[in-house]
Amino acid sequence: LELYRDSGTAKLPVVVSYVHDLLQGDVKFIVFAHHQDVMDGIAHSLRQAGADFVRIDGGTGAQQRQQLVH
Repeated sequence: LELYRDSGTAKLPVVVSYVHDLLQGDVKFIVFAHHQDVMDGIAHSLRQAGADFVRIDGGTGAQQRQQLVH
């Protein structure tokens, strides 16, 4: 499990770079991620960039999830 988590973390810099490239395009996009560490890193990077985003993950309750989807 540790190797699995580490493989996700190793991808984070490239994923964040790609997401920042997408932000420059001024388009809406969806990012799907499996690793919690990767999701946390992307969210942190988006906050630092001042980007508006919605995060839905396993910790999002059903009612809140539906509101965020709408």
